[in-house]
Amino acid sequence: MLPKTTAMLVVVFLFVGCSSKSAKARGEFLSGCVQSGTAKSICTCVYDHLEDTYRPETLQALADPHSEIPASAIQAIATDTSKYAAMCLAK
Repeated sequence: MLPKTTAMLVVVFLFVGCSSKSAKARGEFLSGCVQSGTAKSICTCVYDHLEDTYRPETLQALADPHSEIPASAIQAIATDTSKYAAMCLAK
């Protein structure tokens, strides 16, 4: 189930639409994450870890379908998302 959750989290970031504020990026992430069937507490925990790791501009760019994010950056974020999801589930 964890790989499905990780994939959904990354997809949510990539396809939620334009966002220019951290709060909107967070809200869109949490909304999509919860809609994928993940508990809100897990979604919040994962996003909190992502915020601690990445600059707000990076997280906002993931929510912008017009931004050009290198594949290596997307892969790194996906890997971290998976790691954080496992950590949050273990709590």
